[in-house]
Amino acid sequence: MWLKSYLNFGPDRPTWAYFADKLIQDKATATIQVEESMQMNIFLQSWNASKIPAGLVGMMNAARDFGLRLEAIAVTRETIREMPIWMHSEAERRSRRLHHSGQSECLRDLHHVKTVGEAQDLADKRETPNHKPNARCRCQSCREIRQETGCVCPWKCYRRARELIDCLPPKWNPYSRIPEDYEYMPEISNEDKEEGIRLFDPRVTAKPGLKNAFRIFTEGPICNDLPDTELIPEDKSILEVAYTDGSCLQNGSAEAKAGAGSWFGDGDARNKATRIPSSIPQNNNTAEMIGSQNA
Repeated sequence: MWLKSYLNFGPDRPTWAYFADKLIQDKATATIQVEESMQMNIFLQSWNASKIPAGLVGMMNAARDFGLRLEAIAVTRETIREMPIWMHSEAERRSRRLHHSGQSECLRDLHHVKTVGEAQDLADKRETPNHKPNARCRCQSCREIRQETGCVCPWKCYRRARELIDCLPPKWNPYSRIPEDYEYMPEISNEDKEEGIRLFDPRVTAKPGLKNAFRIFTEGPICNDLPDTELIPEDKSILEVAYTDGSCLQNGSAEAKAGAGSWFGDGDARNKATRIPSSIPQNNNTAEMIGSQNA
């Protein structure tokens, strides 16, 4: 429960978690230059810490032992924008070369950019009407930036903000087309509700908030690609009924053999029977899942 509370980055985050942040940040390893203005949270960024304070060792060990990491299938744009832009845990390694230039220091010291969302807002100022990519630009955004921050070359900061974002993989890039942009929950008629029909929810996007992007019991390489779950628009108003099932002979034994089937109706070409490949666990649960997937 301590770890779960610590990973709550919302307005109801416990006060002790902020003190924990500072204690951990003070122990940042010296192998990578991590300025204090870059640090947000060790679980969201690519820096490490040594000699964790005794009171936090148990929490950090739990995170390691249970394989905690950012591994949601897809996240909301709000969640993407909440991530730190500096030392972003999922950014390409080349992004580190961008962290210590004059433009990046200006982003931190004058523009106070910390998150992906703040970097995106700054990068988008390149689209201001009449903007010119030079130090003499008199567009509204450049004039306001100079006056409010003292930045002498806003257009270079816009460009650097976009370069930092371009180092992010599709799942964590705010300019990506993400599942949230097209996902929907199919509607069901009152008649079908009365008959007890329940629709499968095809949405894969985690609930808003960074705390909902974490997973445990993970292993293997992290997948930062976006799933292709978009349905064909013409199918939005069509309710298909299919019957699926899976079964396994000698379930639970080394000789288990599983299969799955999906049935749409007599003579329907989409009816399908599948033998579960030997590379996949042979059991009833796997067979039923494959049957649903085939439909």
